[in-house]
Formats: sequence, structure tokens, C-alpha cells
Amino acid sequence: MKIKSTIALATFALAAASGTAMAQSAGTNSGQIDFVGEITTAPCSVDGDNANQTVQLGSISTNVLGTAGSTSTPKNFQINLTGCSLDTVKSASVTFDGTPDDNNPDLLKLGAGGSGPTAQNVAVAIYDVYNKQELTLKTASGAIPIQDGINALAFQAYYKSTASASNPVVAGSANANAQFTVSYN
Repeated sequence: MKIKSTIALATFALAAASGTAMAQSAGTNSGQIDFVGEITTAPCSVDGDNANQTVQLGSISTNVLGTAGSTSTPKNFQINLTGCSLDTVKSASVTFDGTPDDNNPDLLKLGAGGSGPTAQNVAVAIYDVYNKQELTLKTASGAIPIQDGINALAFQAYYKSTASASNPVVAGSANANAQFTVSYN
């Protein structure tokens, strides 16, 4: 009986050791998670859900943009400010920055990022809905009143033709990007 117990115990110990060895030899997976943010003294916070966003401008025919200054249908987007406190400020303004268009430096230049060549003689314009004006790159929008709590700063984006008689619109991918900065007054 004692031999059977010893054999059973030895078998159990061997099985346990081999199981541990197998678990160790199967390897481990590990990784890293980065938590990124910033603590500021700004009177509002930009809502993280729309700090980085994509505005779909659609597929537009060159016929729509055939003459200089013609535009596609505007597409709405907004920058949401949260946690606003009016203790020191009453309004905000937004400055958009990016690569300026070669033909009209007030507008965003189209760049690579789509399939095929980039469209030519077209740029992206940004419109301030509150102040009813097309914005110039690197220039602050007019003042937009803010209130305590949540604020939605409304804008529109659209394609704008920079074509001329000698340089018509050429079809292609039409992507651009802009960075924005919110200032408080």
C-alpha cells in the first residue's frame, strides 16, 4: 500500500511539474497601455470625442467645381467644449492651421492619403457658422459666446475650386487635415 501511495504521489508530482513546465514553455504575452492627456488651466476642456474627428466631404463631380470659387455642399462639424466656467472668460475663438493651398493660401491644401493621384485646383474651406464667415487659415475666428457647462462650436467644411481657365479642376483623391486651437476671451 505504501509503495502504491508513493508511486501515486510521485506520479502526481511529475504531472504537476510537467504541467508547470508546459505552461512556462507556452510563453507569455505582455504589452503596454499608454494613457495620454493633459491638465490645463484653460476655462474649458475640448471634448475628447471630437478633439480628433473626420468630416466626410463626399464624392463630388468636377462639374460642380468647374469655376473658380464654386463650392461643394457644406458638411457640418463641431468642436465641443465641456466644463466651461465663465469666471474669467465670456467667449472663445478657434484658429485652424494646416498646409495652405498653393493657389489660395487661405484654404487647406489637398494632400496624399487616398487611392490614386490627388485632385488638383481644389482646396478645403472652413466656415464659422456663428460668425457667418469663411475662415482664413492661421487666423482666429470671430468671438463665439460661451456659457457655463457644455458648448458646441459649429463649423462647416466644403471643397472650394481654385481653378482657372488655364488650370481646370482635375479629379483625384481629395483629403486634407487641419489642427485647431481654441483661445478664450
